[in-house]
Amino acid sequence: MAITDLDDDDSGIMEEDSSYTFRQIMDKLYLEGDIILTIPSAEEEALRNGLIMRKSKDNKRAKAKGALPHTGVLTFNSYPVKDGAGKEVSGQVCVRVILGERKSINVIKMEVPTNDL
Repeated sequence: MAITDLDDDDSGIMEEDSSYTFRQIMDKLYLEGDIILTIPSAEEEALRNGLIMRKSKDNKRAKAKGALPHTGVLTFNSYPVKDGAGKEVSGQVCVRVILGERKSINVIKMEVPTNDL
């Protein structure tokens, strides 16, 4: 299975199974802001929960040291892995993980509906 290369070599992608800690993945996210991981489908929830917990721990450590915590928000987008012929690969999923800024929307007007409607 392919995984975004977290070892910072020039290839960009590794074409073999590799294990990474949530710390290593978060470090890469802090640097790049956006990575795509191909993982076993059964590990998708563990990936999401693990990265959320790792970021939370990082923020607590930063606050304890008097530093500002990272304000970015983790976003996860999953999609099926496809082989060279475009067929879905069973048991694998691609997860794009984005460490982006908090989103906000400019609101022109906000109303609370009344019972008259």
